[in-house]
Amino acid sequence: MRHLVHRRILTARRGFALVVTLSLMILLTVLAVGLLSLSAISLRPLAQEQAMATARANARLALMLALGELQKTAGDDRRITVDGSFIKDAQHPHAVGIWKSWSPRLADNPMAGAPDYTRKSQQFVTWLASGCDSSDLASLDWVKTGMLAKPVDLFTEKSDGFRHVGSSVDVDNGARYQGALAWAIVQDATEAKISVGGPEPAQRLANVDLHVQPRPSVAKSASFTQPTAGWNQRACRVLSMGQAQVDTELWKDRPAIPEGAHFTANGFGLLTDVVNGGLKT
Repeated sequence: MRHLVHRRILTARRGFALVVTLSLMILLTVLAVGLLSLSAISLRPLAQEQAMATARANARLALMLALGELQKTAGDDRRITVDGSFIKDAQHPHAVGIWKSWSPRLADNPMAGAPDYTRKSQQFVTWLASGCDSSDLASLDWVKTGMLAKPVDLFTEKSDGFRHVGSSVDVDNGARYQGALAWAIVQDATEAKISVGGPEPAQRLANVDLHVQPRPSVAKSASFTQPTAGWNQRACRVLSMGQAQVDTELWKDRPAIPEGAHFTANGFGLLTDVVNGGLKT
């Protein structure tokens, strides 16, 4: 009887130890699953931050490439920038082209004959765009026939009043730098201004884009409508984005201009002496 009681006590203790062991194993399993879930949740924003850091790095690289190309081709005061819209049937009307200046210098020799204006076609340098071969961009006809391998919308009618694209360039330098970039340059003086005066569309003449900025269409934007008339008066009374809200024919009665909108009421340029270099006096 004594041995039987002792054996039952040992069996009870062993059963209790088994229950405790199983409970601890279940607890450790729950902890392991929880830690794995927590690590997965923690790694998810880390991956997003890494992707964001890569995108920002590619954007900075694209900006540096664009500035470098602009400085190389248009840094000389004797260079001239013209939008592609002055060329008939341009497929990239907002592309910026670079020309070397040329002057017949008639004042130096007023008795000379008519100058050879065919030289003007030989002064073209390049179009400012990303993702294309330099020899293609060096052709004046690229603005009419040039195709982009991987076009990316960098300017849109909704946020800028016009559409302009650049070609995507892959960035692959091992595991550290990946992704792609694209850049495009537009002139500040030909941005989508909401108060452009000048002739109505039906009154435009050939090559008028070379002298007068074409009026942008703001109808597809989130903040503005496209007035049908009164643009000459609007150029004098809408001098800032804040004043645009007073123009009932232009403003869509929104509380504020949405973030990311690139419309402007002002345009700036720099008057330089493109023949001799330096600033005009």
